[in-house]
Amino acid sequence: MTKYKYKALVLGELPEMDDDFGRTLSEEFYPIEIVRVHELPDFREAIEDPDIDVILVDIVPFGLEVLNVVMETAPMRPIIMVCDPEHLDVILESKRRGLELSVVRGEKPEINKERLLLEIKTVIEQFAEPPSMRYITVVNLMRYAQFHNVYQPFFIVDRHHRLLYINKAGLDLTGSLRGRPPKLGDPPQTFFLDDTLEEFEDHLGQAIRGEEFEVEHTFESLGEHEQHIEALYRPVRTKERGVIGVTIACKNIGPLRLAEERLEQVGQTLWKYFALVPLPLIILEEDLSVERWNPAFLKLLGLESDPSLAGERIDKFIHPDEREAFRAELNRLFSGDKDYFLREQRYSTDKGAPLWVSQIGFAIDKKIGQERRVLLIAVDVTARKLAEERAEQTQRMNALGELASGVAHDFNNILTVIGSVAQLLSLALTEKGEEELAGYVEKIDNAVQRATALTNQLVTFGQKEDSEQEVIDLNAHLRGIRELLIDVLGKGIDLEIDLAPRLSPIEIDKGQIDQITMNLTVNARDAMPDGGRLRIKTSQIKFGPREIPPRLDLPPGDWVVLQVSDTGVGMNRETRQRLFEPFFTTKDLGKGTGLGLATVYRVVTKMNGKIYVDTKPGEGTTFTIYIPASERELDRVAFDESQRGEKAESRPACILILEDEEHIRKPYRIFLERAGFRVMEAANVVEAQAVVDECAHEIDLLLADVVLPDGSGVEFAMAVSPLLPRLEIIFMSGYAPDLIYGAPNALKWQFLAKPASRQQLIATVRASLTSGRAR
Repeated sequence: MTKYKYKALVLGELPEMDDDFGRTLSEEFYPIEIVRVHELPDFREAIEDPDIDVILVDIVPFGLEVLNVVMETAPMRPIIMVCDPEHLDVILESKRRGLELSVVRGEKPEINKERLLLEIKTVIEQFAEPPSMRYITVVNLMRYAQFHNVYQPFFIVDRHHRLLYINKAGLDLTGSLRGRPPKLGDPPQTFFLDDTLEEFEDHLGQAIRGEEFEVEHTFESLGEHEQHIEALYRPVRTKERGVIGVTIACKNIGPLRLAEERLEQVGQTLWKYFALVPLPLIILEEDLSVERWNPAFLKLLGLESDPSLAGERIDKFIHPDEREAFRAELNRLFSGDKDYFLREQRYSTDKGAPLWVSQIGFAIDKKIGQERRVLLIAVDVTARKLAEERAEQTQRMNALGELASGVAHDFNNILTVIGSVAQLLSLALTEKGEEELAGYVEKIDNAVQRATALTNQLVTFGQKEDSEQEVIDLNAHLRGIRELLIDVLGKGIDLEIDLAPRLSPIEIDKGQIDQITMNLTVNARDAMPDGGRLRIKTSQIKFGPREIPPRLDLPPGDWVVLQVSDTGVGMNRETRQRLFEPFFTTKDLGKGTGLGLATVYRVVTKMNGKIYVDTKPGEGTTFTIYIPASERELDRVAFDESQRGEKAESRPACILILEDEEHIRKPYRIFLERAGFRVMEAANVVEAQAVVDECAHEIDLLLADVVLPDGSGVEFAMAVSPLLPRLEIIFMSGYAPDLIYGAPNALKWQFLAKPASRQQLIATVRASLTSGRAR
């Protein structure tokens, strides 16, 4: 290499550059003049010297501040940064800004000097050009060219668009594009980079007007690694800030574009997998709008087609009660306060069905420098939430059931006394011809019957166990009560009964299926004050564990379905949520107890059934009840019902009444004696045992209260049954008949609910005696 005199500007002490350092360079044909400065103001002034070939900076005393000065005053000069290990942050920042040359000191000074010597030799070999031109402006342009002398194409163009300088890489590029390399002083026709000469001259004019910008070029004739070039157009100014030319610094971005294309291909593949993931996925932008989603998310929302959700706000699909909390969670992710969240969320669907989702949200960065995104992964937990709600409701029902049962028992005892005394008065007044007074007493009895209907609902609601189950044909039962339902509905409401042609039997107490049907019918009637149509439909569905159920929480099995639909006013969401709560009613004061639907719910759940409600304001209501189908054959009546109690007695039957309440015992005795029976009384277990010991051969039937002061009527009956094998037993109580079921011979015992009318009492006694003789 030709021997020239080079100049180095040194900021700081740099102890490595001593006299031996300069002599070593000179011996290797790189004579160098070292100019030292120790303060930043002096450095700013010295760097203006156009003959400076290389700059060396000891950053130890100055830190990041010197880096700002260097980038401001000498962005195109070859600069070597020298530092101790604790200042590596400055070196990293310098590399980020494009300064590649640096030396980090180690423990041995000799090695540090060798490293610095090698870096300077590299700079002089690759970048330093001899100052061969006279004018200062031209010298400045040449110094700029030094930085780009090896790696990338570099051009300098004057104000008249003539080529002043081109490095070897530039010659190679333009030779490939235009067929031959340009010469200094050539017009743009020999070295233009754009698709057309006009575009290139427009870019040069733009830079000469003082603008700095980048243009990306694609050259199809070059190889795939070289065909993408990014050209930086920058005006060259004098000290007076006048523009004297343009530098075009090119950078090969072919590998970057190839990497981006491959990354895009990988991304497309990942998005395909994204679409195939069975879990609902969605990506949100910072304004909570939807950027991407997969088909599973559309299925979660119940969207049958494939609509575009792009730009839709996600909170549109969130339940109104939870939108604010959901937005707050997302905003914490976007702001960086949290990296993820996990929460259970209610969504709103077009069909109005409940939708509970357990979802986790992650903050992700789509690309460096771009806004954050959030990925939501969702799992449908609606079935579990519904099961939890049903379990909570069942617990509340059980607690209220205990209370209701106790209240009903106490009221039944009181009503029994009132009703019995009222019936006695009515009989006595009628016999004396006091018809008017008897009519008033009859009103008392009618009020007792209405109160009894209410307490019977309380008894059913509080019942712990199923009462005596029967295998019945639901279709036949509905045909049998059709006329009764028509009477209940009244005028203006049409009844339509659509029965399945074949239906499996079900196991249920007939009284309870009546309660279900009547309560739903009354509820429908009250929802149609202006008339309408009530439709009762039966069907059957059977599905296995691998099949999709008609309802989310309906377990696999064989189900008989009872559906009751009306065309009434429907219900809003708030009413629907409280529909089965005991004592909740939307009817006017005195027109509803709030126990009808609560009783329906309790009866259905006790027999392992399910009940669902579909309703909207103004669109009517449909109750759908799923009852387990039975594999047992239908029950057959053991004897002709029409003959109960009609067989003439060879002698008056003897009845022992075991009842601790005198106001109940005495009227019942009078009713039975007037019906032709002989009656004995006992107020407790001790008295009853004494009667049995003395008159056992005379007693045909025991009419016993379940709960007594000194024991249990059930236990007494079990004790005397072996001694009196033909003894018929009737239990009476204000409670449900739970206490007698499970006892030996329970199925042949009968139950009389308090309060019972005179007719009910006599009919039950006669039926029991008749069935006993039939056995």
